[in-house]
Amino acid sequence: MSQRSTKDKILMVLKKRHELSMKELVTYFTISETAVRKQLNELLRQDFAQERIVKKEIGRPYYLYKLTSKGHEAFPNHNDQLPIQLLEDLKESEGEAAVSRLLKTRQVREAKELREVTPADSFKNKIEQLIAYQEEKGYIIDMDEDEEGNIQIINYHCPIFNLASEYDVICSHEREIYRDIFPDSEVISHENLSAGGKCCKWTITNPDKKQKHKGM
Repeated sequence: MSQRSTKDKILMVLKKRHELSMKELVTYFTISETAVRKQLNELLRQDFAQERIVKKEIGRPYYLYKLTSKGHEAFPNHNDQLPIQLLEDLKESEGEAAVSRLLKTRQVREAKELREVTPADSFKNKIEQLIAYQEEKGYIIDMDEDEEGNIQIINYHCPIFNLASEYDVICSHEREIYRDIFPDSEVISHENLSAGGKCCKWTITNPDKKQKHKGM
């Protein structure tokens, strides 16, 4: 696997963290602030990133940096309009029920694929297999675990964002797929990119903890 350039890493950090000051940004690097700033200035010049000034009542103002639309589009995606146009054509020729059936067929296929790539018996290993598979498809994911072993999945980039924005049932199908893969867990959706959120955020509860509570 090739090593990411400093520019690529800046793009990735801003994709995940949304908006950062230079002081915050340099904490993700082992190189000097001068070197990071040089690459960031190049991204600003190329319109991959933008800055805004924050004025304080006391002290010097500072800048915050975030991605532009061009910066977001630098990540792998399937955001062209063809899938949406095809579904619109299907709806016009065959009716809304045909679109629903097609999207349901997609859900069944996705669920089958995810079951095949998450064969692990343990909850944690299955989560790791799920994330690895999704990242191969272009998702950008962080994972957090609380003290009870519940897992929060945070997705910063959806490669089918345009499609999900037009047909929010796709997000509902995703929740059903997760429930199918983790039948002993509760799957909770907190935020969605397609609904205007900064990320897609899910909690999948620890089934072992649930069993312990049942036995108490």
